[in-house]
Amino acid sequence: MNKLLIGSHVSNNSKNKYFEGVLNETLNNDASSMMFFLGSPQNSKLIDHELYKIDILKNTTLINKDNIIVHAPYIINPANPEKFNFAINHLIELSKRMNMFDAKHLVLHPGSHTNFKREDSIKTLINSLKEFFKRTENVEISIETMSGKGTEILTNLDEVIRVVKEVNNSRMKICLDTCHMHDSGIDMNKPNEVIKILEEKNIIPYVSVIHVNDSKFGLNSKKDRHANLKKGHIDFDNLMTFLSYEKFSNIPMILETPIKDNPNSHKEEIALIKNYF
Repeated sequence: MNKLLIGSHVSNNSKNKYFEGVLNETLNNDASSMMFFLGSPQNSKLIDHELYKIDILKNTTLINKDNIIVHAPYIINPANPEKFNFAINHLIELSKRMNMFDAKHLVLHPGSHTNFKREDSIKTLINSLKEFFKRTENVEISIETMSGKGTEILTNLDEVIRVVKEVNNSRMKICLDTCHMHDSGIDMNKPNEVIKILEEKNIIPYVSVIHVNDSKFGLNSKKDRHANLKKGHIDFDNLMTFLSYEKFSNIPMILETPIKDNPNSHKEEIALIKNYF
């Protein structure tokens, strides 16, 4: 790997002094990338943007702006025909705030079909993304690969690449999540085979972010439960073999592993990955 851009999901809240804490936590972890929410992951409420202390990230030279990722809240369901306007308006507001500090990567869960037909929800997602790109600038959407729990869509690579191609916009990207991929039935313990599949389906050119997670449950479990590195069902060496693929050079990689039992786990795991390389 030419350049390792490894970081983690960091806290962006009043307790962490918003962007001041985001940057300090990233630097303390010896990381070169970061990801955070602009509000609560479970609701659509956004605070006054002035509280973020936007200039801290806008003016920093300590981390490249291309390595700053914002994650849209989980409550957003751009695949639900009844929630179309709500999803679009919230994503547009997120993009406006991202423009304030020159961030371009917005990771988005594709959503669930709930009580609608899967095909109708995939078409709704495509229309939602097209509308987003019409009404915004600079910000890319990195649609995330999902584990298959509940009624999630984009739980297989064929659906993912279909959406990307039908949206047909240069700002349409993909976020690979190693836990989600494994849980959906893609065997991350066969990294070279996974790379071959990604190449055959032309996924690689669109990858802009990689979520680096072990899986608490086994292959094809459909559970979406992240585990700390070396603590789950994805062998560490296999995971590192996957991440070291040459075409992933210079792509921001983000740990979303648990920190409840060890607040320093992200720092330790970043060091573990760096030592491997």
